[in-house]
Amino acid sequence: MKRFFSLITVICALALMITTVLPPAYAAEETSIVASPTSYMIPSGGDVTFMTEAKGEGLNFEWFIRYNGKDFPAFAAQETAGAKVYEAFDSATLSRDGNQSFLKLSGVKDDFNNAGIYCIVRGSSGIAVTTVAIVQVAAAATTCDATEMHLWNINVKENSFIKYALRTYEEEGATYHYTWYRASTDDISTIKADVDSDDSMVLILDTQHAGTFYMTCMVEKTKGGKTNRTYSSLARVVIAEENADPSYTMGVEVQNAPSKKAYKVGESIDVSGLTLRGMTGQGYFTVSDTSKVKVFPNNIYSTEQNSLAVVYDGCAASVPISVSSNAGTKFGIYAVSELNYVTYIPNQEFSLEAAAQNANSEVTFKWYSSDENGAQGSLLGSGSKYTFKKGIPVSEAAKTAYYLCVAECDGISDSLLFSTMLMPPDTPDDPTDAPATAAPATDVPATDAPATAAPATDIPATQEPATQAPATGVPAEPTEAPTGSAVNETSEPAATDGGQSVPVRSGGLSTGALIGIIGGILGAGVIIGIAIIIAAKIKKQ
Repeated sequence: MKRFFSLITVICALALMITTVLPPAYAAEETSIVASPTSYMIPSGGDVTFMTEAKGEGLNFEWFIRYNGKDFPAFAAQETAGAKVYEAFDSATLSRDGNQSFLKLSGVKDDFNNAGIYCIVRGSSGIAVTTVAIVQVAAAATTCDATEMHLWNINVKENSFIKYALRTYEEEGATYHYTWYRASTDDISTIKADVDSDDSMVLILDTQHAGTFYMTCMVEKTKGGKTNRTYSSLARVVIAEENADPSYTMGVEVQNAPSKKAYKVGESIDVSGLTLRGMTGQGYFTVSDTSKVKVFPNNIYSTEQNSLAVVYDGCAASVPISVSSNAGTKFGIYAVSELNYVTYIPNQEFSLEAAAQNANSEVTFKWYSSDENGAQGSLLGSGSKYTFKKGIPVSEAAKTAYYLCVAECDGISDSLLFSTMLMPPDTPDDPTDAPATAAPATDVPATDAPATAAPATDIPATQEPATQAPATGVPAEPTEAPTGSAVNETSEPAATDGGQSVPVRSGGLSTGALIGIIGGILGAGVIIGIAIIIAAKIKKQ
């Protein structure tokens, strides 16, 4: 027993040593961007696919479009469904392959020119934001397809020899021209004059002076007489002094949240009071230059928003917010029930219902009779749902009735016109109209009964009336009992099964049943005879 406890003690001691010496191997990987989307020049009416790649765990990708200075989700929220940006392309498609996310825009129109595309990536260990890719739309005759191209972020010492290569491939049959640019920020609009790169996809990077800047490469691809111009993703380059520890920003976190945390749809973002703390290889520092802090998205577009991403020097942190409706968003009502309500049964109860959107306080609903022009008639009732207890009388068949719902909130009103129509069921006016298959009793004499029909004396009327169900278990249609002779009580019409006539079961045994019984008796006799013969042979032995 002592040896057992000694062994347990040694194992626990070893486990403690391992956990204190080794780093937390299973800690969630920090969320960061590996590749940002590429800026394209595409043909009018063409398709374009953007890609981003991130690393981390539990990744979620949110794509945004920057259009006329405002940010919109790539897939419209309720409050932004009518925004003009969604008219600038035919459709958006999202796909994913591991830690890569793809956004495809189809049928891009001229109005989409100079729009920006970016992605916010949220993971279990933080948030990251790509750089903004720019879309240029040109005449279809002057452009062709392009290739996704990416540059890696790099951190080097002064006077290092660095070959900076584009992550791409050259297509056979196409010619390429490469021009490298330097930018002061992670915004492609700040690119400066080209860098001497000898028209190559590989750049010998100038590392003589310490500092932080961004690089991009513009590629002109010509094939079949058509040319496409595409910019690679922007990549951050940090050149540190030879004897200095890494001083570039490795991450940021929020020290003090912005003073304004509650917003309404349509409001601009106010980050007053926000302070960030950056992290480098030398320790932490307070971000003093707030002009370099960017916010994504840059406006409030939906009540579904619950956070913002603040970015400094390529690193991002999340700021929680709350959003309510109606600031720059119009109050209105919409139909819950059908606008054009059709009732099929006279005098049947039915209801019409409306609801409000973007309301800041209580909403009042009133229902009025109306006409096709939406004129306000007599008051019918109040509430978001109005029920017609008595329905519509049959006298109003094939006529359209109109009802107006008027909603009001904070002195702002909106109305919605509903219409109803009665379409009564098609019922025969003449009760004597009988199905074509029903024949008068006098038309079926006793001698016309089918050969399989049992004699009338075998089926008393009280045993199996004329409405007996078919053998298939499907109830037969009720028919009026004929008043003819006893033969007519047994000569029943054929029922239908899937459009095919099948005989209605009678009270006696059919010919098929009799043959089955006789066959069964003969088969049993044969089996018994064989068994007797086998038993006799065994006995002799």
